[in-house]
Amino acid sequence: MPRYEIGGLTVEMTPAAATRWNSGIPTLGDLSASRVYLPSEDREITLRRAVNERLEPEISDQIYGMPANPL
Repeated sequence: MPRYEIGGLTVEMTPAAATRWNSGIPTLGDLSASRVYLPSEDREITLRRAVNERLEPEISDQIYGMPANPL
C-alpha cells in the first residue's frame, strides 16, 4: 500500500483514501483500513484510532487538518 505523510507521521493508505482525506471526507472504511506508524512507540494503529481525540489526543492534534502528502 502506498505511504503518505500526515502531520509528520507515516500513513499507509490507498491513493483514493488520501484524496478523500485531503478533501476532508474520509470514509469509515478509509479510516479503518489505513495504518499510522508511531515510531516513538514502534507500533501501528488505524487512522480511525489516530483521529479519535479521546483515545489518542496528541496524535489527533498532530494530524488534524494536515494533508496527506505522498512519500
